[in-house]
Amino acid sequence: MRRFIGPVIAAAMLASVPFVLSDEATGVVRDVNPVEHTLTLENGIVFQLPADRIGSDVAPGQRVRVKYESRGGHNVASDIVLDI
Repeated sequence: MRRFIGPVIAAAMLASVPFVLSDEATGVVRDVNPVEHTLTLENGIVFQLPADRIGSDVAPGQRVRVKYESRGGHNVASDIVLDI
């Protein structure tokens, strides 16, 4: 019985840990709005940008790969890479 309890407790603890899954999107930048801190791809997907990415080297017409998480109904970008 003791051998069974340890793995059960470990599995229960693992199940209670929240996992953050990030998604990835690739596309051409349609707009970068520094006032609203957003980046919009030509397919219409809008991403909230972190403050340190506003005014960065991302510009309309560039192809990018965006890693993001969905939080509160918004796509929050965690990484933006030029996709050459």
